[in-house]
Amino acid sequence: MQEPSFSVAAFASDKLATPSSPNVYVTCAATSAKLVVLGLSDGSLSLYDVFGNRLDHHNSLHVGPIVALALGGGPAADEVVASAGGARADIRAARLFTGTSVTSNISTDKSMLKDATVAFTRHIETDVVALAVDPNFGKPRHGDRVAYADASGRVALYTAGWFGGSDIPIEHSLPEPASSLSWVQHLLAYAISDSVRVYDTRSAVPVCRVASPGSSAPPSPLPKFRQHVLPNQPHENINNNELTPPAHTLKPSHTTEQEKQPSIPRLTAAKTWALKTKIFMEQNLSEPLSPHGESSVKLYVTWPTGARIVRIGPYKDVLQPSDPSQRVPVRDIAVEFRLNRETLPMTDLSPEELNVMEHSVNNMAVDSPLLALVPFGEEDTVALIGTPSKGLMIHLITPEGKSEKSMRLTHKNLCDADMHTIPGGDPLVLIFGHLCSSKQSLKTTDDGRGPPKQEVVYVRSRTTAERVKWLLGQNRFSDALEVAQSAPGGSLRRAEVSLEDVGEQFLESLREKGEYDRLASVLPETITTTTPYFGFRARDKIMAKRKKRWERWIETFKKGHKLEIVAPVIPTYEPHLDEDTYNSILSELCESVPEVMLHVLKTWPADVYGVSAVTIAIEEKLAGMEKHSQYSQEGREALREGLLMMYGLSGRHDETLNLLLREESPKVYDYIRSHHLFEAVRSPETIQGLYKIDASAATDVLSHAPETVLPPEAVVPILVKLDKSEWTFMYLHAVFRLDPEQAPKYHNQLLKLYVQHGSPGLLFNFLRTSSHYSLDRALEEMGGPKGFKPGQLARERVYVLSTMGDLNSSMDILLSELGDTFAAIEFASDHGDAILWERLIEHAKTHADTLAALLDSPAGGKVDPVRLVPLLNSEMRIPHLRDRLHRILVDAALERALREDAAAALHHDASELLNTLDECVSVLP
Repeated sequence: MQEPSFSVAAFASDKLATPSSPNVYVTCAATSAKLVVLGLSDGSLSLYDVFGNRLDHHNSLHVGPIVALALGGGPAADEVVASAGGARADIRAARLFTGTSVTSNISTDKSMLKDATVAFTRHIETDVVALAVDPNFGKPRHGDRVAYADASGRVALYTAGWFGGSDIPIEHSLPEPASSLSWVQHLLAYAISDSVRVYDTRSAVPVCRVASPGSSAPPSPLPKFRQHVLPNQPHENINNNELTPPAHTLKPSHTTEQEKQPSIPRLTAAKTWALKTKIFMEQNLSEPLSPHGESSVKLYVTWPTGARIVRIGPYKDVLQPSDPSQRVPVRDIAVEFRLNRETLPMTDLSPEELNVMEHSVNNMAVDSPLLALVPFGEEDTVALIGTPSKGLMIHLITPEGKSEKSMRLTHKNLCDADMHTIPGGDPLVLIFGHLCSSKQSLKTTDDGRGPPKQEVVYVRSRTTAERVKWLLGQNRFSDALEVAQSAPGGSLRRAEVSLEDVGEQFLESLREKGEYDRLASVLPETITTTTPYFGFRARDKIMAKRKKRWERWIETFKKGHKLEIVAPVIPTYEPHLDEDTYNSILSELCESVPEVMLHVLKTWPADVYGVSAVTIAIEEKLAGMEKHSQYSQEGREALREGLLMMYGLSGRHDETLNLLLREESPKVYDYIRSHHLFEAVRSPETIQGLYKIDASAATDVLSHAPETVLPPEAVVPILVKLDKSEWTFMYLHAVFRLDPEQAPKYHNQLLKLYVQHGSPGLLFNFLRTSSHYSLDRALEEMGGPKGFKPGQLARERVYVLSTMGDLNSSMDILLSELGDTFAAIEFASDHGDAILWERLIEHAKTHADTLAALLDSPAGGKVDPVRLVPLLNSEMRIPHLRDRLHRILVDAALERALREDAAAALHHDASELLNTLDECVSVLP
């Protein structure tokens, strides 16, 4: 069901009628910012406020039905009420206010109001069709003035005086009676079927004419008169030829086919709409006043075929010509500048533009007419439109002329309706309708059971509270909550709508649908936003209310066995629930969904629940799981991790460590580091458990332990006792790598472990780095000078033997075991021992590769190439022997040449120096 666009409420029909006159119906109405006055068919007046509450009632103020009403006077235009009607066609004006309060001022007397509030009573010979009260009613220089239009086509101003009143005719004989009057500031507008004319009551001159949509003429100023009419003199009737706009006037804001239609048809049938032209004027209070104390005025004109909104500007001064002969007399200037107003068409509307046509008809004005157009709120406009089905539609129109929203009223079988606006405050529109257009048809309804029912309703923008109530009634709880949350502060409270109740109904609707996932997702924000607090003083009270609501919904999720859905979103701050509530949630999750329990434990601060209570619950559940194998592994792991968290929070680190070791959890190493539990791993069982889980991780933890807490002297004996040489080697190697000077007493032991478990290069690096082992012990561990087998640990033995001074044994290992001639040559070069070179030459006699290496690199002159050449024989296969020999000879010749050149240079330098010395000595005294 579509949400209504407006709020509609009716004036109670039993207040319109009296027991003595049950057939009373409304004939006309007038409105102000505070009051609604209804004229009734029995000549009575009823006074209401703008919300439909009756303030006062006067029976039979006129002999016959009241045909016209008007309110005016004072800033709110509600100080004077004027009414016309009765068999004598009299006009009565009375002041409604004394001071600022509404009084019971409508008298039971048929001719006057009590308390001397009657301004005047004026008898008119013909029927009065429209009234307007002077906004300056009763003020000096204005007097008690009322404008009226009668059935003969006459429009006049009546001014009451001490010795009777006087009429000032504005129009003597219009083509038809004026259907509507409106008086704002000094502008009086009166309407007939084809146009609306605006008259200046202060200057007593016409201002402009607004043509109907059936005419192509736009709103235009009237021509200036050469013979000016004084304010106290009537002017002659203005015919239509004088209202033809000049060529330079503004174009209409819209040009439609509707403007080409003929004049409005007159209705005679009882079941057709009673068509008339209606006007409404309001002054623009948002702009500053002109130097003459006026503001611009908006004129709203409604014809059945369309509507126009026209802006009429304030007076503008006319500069006098510089030529004295052309200047206008001062008296004429006063009239002339009052005619100088700007008239600007703003908006043109038609029923076609508002899309209200129910079907194609030949005469749109008869079947779907515009009945009234009035301002609505600050900038919008509301149009009342009749439909071919004899019903009513209301359209809200933006300043751009677009129909924003519309709503069809429930009234049917109408032939006439009117609409009035309540200026200021909430935008409010008054509508009243007749079921037919003749008195005879008002006597009985279609079924012949009595007079037709008539309603007076007011239509206004729907308040937030009304929208919320309607949405709740349609079970649209989500939309209702969204609207309620956007309501201005205090508006819901004034309408007795509780934001908290709206939120609860929304949440309850989700529960009834079984949408627990969505319910849990919106629950935190809904509870927070629907129980807001304003000011610090209300904080405690609001927090208590939020707490109560959370506890209720938590219990609801428990009963629905859906606690695991809401647990992650339960607040731990603002509001802070009771500790028992958090404990019960965790205990329940421990039994049902341990994985969610673990997630909650990781997100909740530890100070909101009881650690000991949760620990007991997890221990009991975990013990039960151990006895039954049907529980999932994920649940077991979640409980174990939760128990570890509880042990850590309660300071039971030893139990936590034992549990991690028992479960062989890799988290034990991080737990030891984070809680500095190095002191707790001194036992053989703990160290053995650590190495069983991950030997590398255990080594890393033990080797990085502070030496003051867990030194190698405490770890190595335990590792030796466990008889796991690999673990001992890993630990000592890690300690040595971190600091070679740490634990020197274990270097001999580490040396043996390197021989047993070390990778290539580790032992050699240890031998070169450490200074805390015995060379004899090292040589012994490596199998002596000859080793356990040829080539095993050869470089390490060479290093130890050379360090011990046994160079020959080292050379033997290099030449015999390794066969590395280049390493042997490098070894001989490093130590510079001639015996080692002799051994190399001896070895070259029988080994071609050694001889070839020596021929390539004679060790910087340490080996004379002449000694190597005789070692060559036919059995040796030396690749590129000729090239090697040639290079040796070239190198020898080059060396000899260099020596000779160097000797010659030295000899020359010595001679030069000696000559210089002789010269210096010869000059001495």
